[in-house]
Amino acid sequence: MSVAGDREKADDDKNYKKDIAKEKDSLKKQVKQKREITIKAYQDSFSENIIEYEIKVVSQMKIYIQGLWEIIQKLDDSCHEIAEINKQMQEDFDKLK
Repeated sequence: MSVAGDREKADDDKNYKKDIAKEKDSLKKQVKQKREITIKAYQDSFSENIIEYEIKVVSQMKIYIQGLWEIIQKLDDSCHEIAEINKQMQEDFDKLK
């Protein structure tokens, strides 16, 4: 009975070690899957945030550029007005001579 009991104990030890190895592999796979899911979620979130930020920045830049174009147009108009006033003053001055 002792030999049979030792054999049974050895079989139990083998099965126990196999079960532990299986559980270990299963846990490793689960951790790897969760890690991949987490990384993917962070990447997606990061990409969404970058795109959202880019849209905000681009729209603000468009507004800024439009404002600069309006300033340029007003300065150009003012330059033409000043040139016209200067021309008129020169003509008036020449008439006084």
